[in-house]
Amino acid sequence: AMILGHYYLVVLDLPIQALRRLTILLIVAIALRTVVVAIVLAGPTHPGVAEARTVAAGLLSIDGVFVWMRLLFGIAGPLSLVWFIWKTVEIRSTQSATGILYVQLFLVMAGELLAKYLRIAVGIPL
Repeated sequence: AMILGHYYLVVLDLPIQALRRLTILLIVAIALRTVVVAIVLAGPTHPGVAEARTVAAGLLSIDGVFVWMRLLFGIAGPLSLVWFIWKTVEIRSTQSATGILYVQLFLVMAGELLAKYLRIAVGIPL
């Protein structure tokens, strides 16, 4: 969606439907990722998490800080920006939508990087 937003900045008379569809796809993808993370947090502990019965119970441990950061940067941040992206696409402000999509991209990348760290270091598949 962000790359398409850049194309809208160059070619001004493009129909907005494609960006709307990609924004909806982005919303669905983030919602599905949120469900998967919620299932992992509610599920049983994994081999690397020995001191807690569930992953959610380990949120107060040392590695719990990284889980909180993953939730903030990878889930809550992108979810909070979705509304802004949708509204800017709705009013055909593609320049603003592209800027917000940039911010969301960096939040998602930071969240996924933290998820990879948690997967390798602790064994939590977030």
